[in-house]
Amino acid sequence: MNRLKTLFQKFYPFFDHAICVCALVLGFYLKWRFQDVMIFCLMIWLVLRPISVKSVIQYSFISIIIAALLMVIKRSEIAIDFASFSFYFLAFAIIVMIKNIISMKAKHEEK
Repeated sequence: MNRLKTLFQKFYPFFDHAICVCALVLGFYLKWRFQDVMIFCLMIWLVLRPISVKSVIQYSFISIIIAALLMVIKRSEIAIDFASFSFYFLAFAIIVMIKNIISMKAKHEEK
């Protein structure tokens, strides 16, 4: 058992990459659009290697501003993709915030 634990710790960084590659292969197997596959892989990566909620919300605002600018210059197809990315980032941030609230309540109840 100890040997298995040592092996797992040695190759742990590669598991994240392997899971993202599996997500990439799954997206292309299901014939998703390239943008959807990339956002799916990004969301998987953010679950495996979390960043602050503040950063995710900032990415959401940046992508919605880019979508608005693209609509002004009559690039509506690309703007729709950026608006979708903004929605994905915002939904992910809300999910992470709910998870944080639940874990904070659990820690508070343990005391």
